[in-house]
Amino acid sequence: MQPIESVTQHIQDSIIHLGIVDTDFLAIVRPMDMSQVFPSSIPLNCWKICCDYFDHFGKAPQDHFHDEVAVWINKLTKEDKVYIVDYIQKIQKLTPDKKYVLLRLNNFVKQRRLEKALIDAAEVVEKNYGKASEILYSALDRSIEEMEAGLDYLYDYSGIKDRYQLSESRIKTGIGDLDRLIGGLDRGRLVCIMGAFKGKKSWSLIHFGKHAVLQGLKVLHITHELSREETEARYDMAFGALVDGKEGPKKHPTDLDDFMKKWEVESSYLEDGAVKYNTIIRPTIYDLNEVQKIRNRVKGFGGKLRIRKFPAGSCTMEDMLGYIHYLEKFKGFHPDVIINDYVEKMNLGTKDELRHRINDVYLAHKRLADELNVLVITASQVIRSAIRSSKIRKEHFAEDIQKAGNVDLALAVCQSEEEISLERGKIYVVANRTGAEDVWCQIGMNINIGQFALWSRPSWMASQEIMDSVEDEKSAMLEI
Repeated sequence: MQPIESVTQHIQDSIIHLGIVDTDFLAIVRPMDMSQVFPSSIPLNCWKICCDYFDHFGKAPQDHFHDEVAVWINKLTKEDKVYIVDYIQKIQKLTPDKKYVLLRLNNFVKQRRLEKALIDAAEVVEKNYGKASEILYSALDRSIEEMEAGLDYLYDYSGIKDRYQLSESRIKTGIGDLDRLIGGLDRGRLVCIMGAFKGKKSWSLIHFGKHAVLQGLKVLHITHELSREETEARYDMAFGALVDGKEGPKKHPTDLDDFMKKWEVESSYLEDGAVKYNTIIRPTIYDLNEVQKIRNRVKGFGGKLRIRKFPAGSCTMEDMLGYIHYLEKFKGFHPDVIINDYVEKMNLGTKDELRHRINDVYLAHKRLADELNVLVITASQVIRSAIRSSKIRKEHFAEDIQKAGNVDLALAVCQSEEEISLERGKIYVVANRTGAEDVWCQIGMNINIGQFALWSRPSWMASQEIMDSVEDEKSAMLEI
């Protein structure tokens, strides 16, 4: 009998990873027959090594796993040895969520038990209805959850030692003052960027993708609205502060006869907390030598970036999951960060009201973050009344406020007309499951060179500047 589809390759790999390093996990799962969980002999043999070690020593093999593997592969061909070593290196890089893996295993076991019970009950139901009922009741009443005793809070301190490491492993946003407000972004979280139509949402997603890559992480960027070429060009701009080569305010080519040469761009910067401006000269995205040099420098950070375009309104959640599993199985690419630009541009189907369909897909994105233990970031448009608002709130979510409850963190990009002209904006923390809400910081933008956030400063400093500006205007009026 083949394993059910919900036991994905990533879940299988996560089981092996936890079997190698986690004695408690191994103790819970050891009694299970895993032959149906692992359709391939390689993970099944890896699991057997973990179980044999546990049966002999009463603990997970951890560093001894490699010694046991060496004995196993000693008689294999060179090609098989290389494949197994690559596989083990891949699973040891995972950071699985043990609770979620146990949940998925539990669902698998219950379904398998029920399938077998239905067959057994069907064979005896005509002769012995009571026996058939007992078989079905027994199947529905058991699960491996009863083997998970939970945290013995007053006596078990094992999780405390990981707190600092978890804090240090958070993904930085690349906006210093925002990181000070929220502490960074965590795996297993669903983050939504709120903003107005043409309100820099896609640029913010590019920004977060860029800084994840610079932290050595693997990023999958899915776009439904922007073309693949435009998304690629925006990343070139973001990584290299390159100009798009198009006429616009505060930028012009140094050579009017050749727009592909360097451009002059007005840009802001911070000095002692005050915003100042200067003119910089930057290459364009058409300078292929410069683009290649930038990408080569980015490679040195160890991250990876894969961009996939789906036509707007065509991609279902199943399509996206299938693509993610394809990358994992055939390209060896398991993302740390998944950026989906954005949920409402997917194929949401026609069943039920739009708000219910959107809610279902948001919940599916949250499950995706849980299952793969990755950071998932998407965007959402705000209602019309919130456009150019100085502050965006939860009720400004377009279509359905339930989104605010489904996401772990909602950030909003806010810009008044004056802030647009000054190339500044605010990042508001609209909803936060694990931290402060209704706090904000100011950022300096320069989309002319692909920079969503050139600099940042705390709200109190930005507010003080506004107050000083008002006082200056009042003084000027009095002089008149």
